[in-house]
Amino acid sequence: MVINSELKESILELAKQQIILVNKGGPFEDGKLFEQILLTQEFILKNFGLPNTSENERLLFFKTLPSDKEIDEKISELHKAATEYLLSIGESDVIFLKNAQELNLSAFAALPELKIITHAYTCFVYDNILLEKKDTIENVLDDLKFVNNSQTLNIIGKINADNYKEKNILLESFKIKYINQFIKYHFSL
Repeated sequence: MVINSELKESILELAKQQIILVNKGGPFEDGKLFEQILLTQEFILKNFGLPNTSENERLLFFKTLPSDKEIDEKISELHKAATEYLLSIGESDVIFLKNAQELNLSAFAALPELKIITHAYTCFVYDNILLEKKDTIENVLDDLKFVNNSQTLNIIGKINADNYKEKNILLESFKIKYINQFIKYHFSL
């Protein structure tokens, strides 16, 4: 995230650009300025972790040049919107998994929706922990997100009969929640 003074300058510059564009007659009269406004809006929203949606763009619309106090208020609004957005992401993943559990969706249908890599371990956790209701949805989601990187999943994928004790100790130290159950399941097949 950029420092606060740069953010204030970007917001003020955005307001100036918007006022100039309105005075010129709108986007059709100065397409380049309009594109610059879109880029500035995207830059500001990105610094708050907000998606570039019309609702978020409305937070950045100015009819007059804002004062320092108004810019500070706008920054507070953006912080609030970012907090609500980030909280809703986590909640929506939990709701999605709850629905997937109730509908008994396959791991191959559900995990990609959550942007979780489909792998022997993540499918095991989904099928044998989540669908079997052996732990809470929140705990399952935390573990799936924790292991959702190729490096960790690569280590898990290299478990074999000769090295499973060594790998298990390593993976337990990473705090991978269901690794013991996975290894027991994997070697009981």
